[in-house]
This record gives sequence, structure tokens and C-alpha cells, in this order.
Amino acid sequence: MKSLFKRIVVILISSGIFYVIAHYMGISTSFESIRVAYDHSLAVIISVMFGPIVDAFSGEIGQTLTQLMELTPDWISVGCTVLNTGLIGFLMRKNDINNGFFYRKEAISFTRAQTLCNFAVWGVLSPVLNILIVHAEFQQAVLHGLRIAFNNSVSCMLVASLFLSIYARSRISELNFYLS
Repeated sequence: MKSLFKRIVVILISSGIFYVIAHYMGISTSFESIRVAYDHSLAVIISVMFGPIVDAFSGEIGQTLTQLMELTPDWISVGCTVLNTGLIGFLMRKNDINNGFFYRKEAISFTRAQTLCNFAVWGVLSPVLNILIVHAEFQQAVLHGLRIAFNNSVSCMLVASLFLSIYARSRISELNFYLS
């Protein structure tokens, strides 16, 4: 029961933070409808720390709030956000970050996983769905997806890696516990 309560609290708090970061802390770019936001970095952090299920709900609620408040609901974007961060959480499920282990090897595997997932979901799946469902132009949909994949990859590589490293350093590792 305690674990379920903890997960619900994490979902609610992180989805609210997701919305605030997406809505107020984005940096506009010269490209149409693309902002460099750090909301996906938060979703990836939640995914690595608490797993893909918690993150799926958190990302879905946060992205849906963001889309509804902007009065432009893009359900493809909501679905891709959930799938992307869920895949990253699934690939990083065997990490030991909660015990204080996030060193070079883990950072490299995290960067590989999030880059692969970002380009697979945003660079391939999102343009295909936009072409099939919304009937967007091929070139525009692909360029839009690749720009989002690049922006998310860079922001996750910088922001999420930094915060995951700080979080891991704040945890007491089992190795350090046994050595002292």
C-alpha cells in the first residue's frame, strides 16, 4: 500500500511539474511550433527513477494538461511522449541509480538509450502517424519529427544526465555503506 501511495504522489506531483516546465520554461526556436523545453528531461528522470509505468501516467497527464491549456490538443504528441519515456524507462530498468550508482558506464548507456528512443519515436513513428492520421506533408512531418528528436536528445543528454548524476551522488550506495 505504501508503494502504491508513493507512486500516486509521484505521478501527481511530476505531472504538475511537467506542465509548469513545458508551459513556462520553454525556449522558442525559429522553427514553426517547436520549443526547446525541459519537460521531457523531467519525464525521463521520473522514468529512470520510478520505472516506465509511473512515468507513463505522469507523462500522459502532464502532456495532456500542456496540450489542453494551449488549446491545441495533439494526441499524437501525447502518445509519443508516453511511448518514448516508457521505452527509456524500460531500457534503463536494471540500473542501480537508487543505490547511488550512476557513473560513466551508466551515463553512456542512458545517453544511448534515450537517443535511440527519441529518434525512433519522434524521428520515425511521429512523422508516420502525422502523415497517416493528420495528412501532413511528408517533408514537413519528417523534418518536424527529427527536430523534436534532436532537441529532446540534447536536452535529456544535458539536463537529465546532470540531475540523475546529482541524485545518484546523494544516495548512499551499498558499497559505501559496507566500506564504512
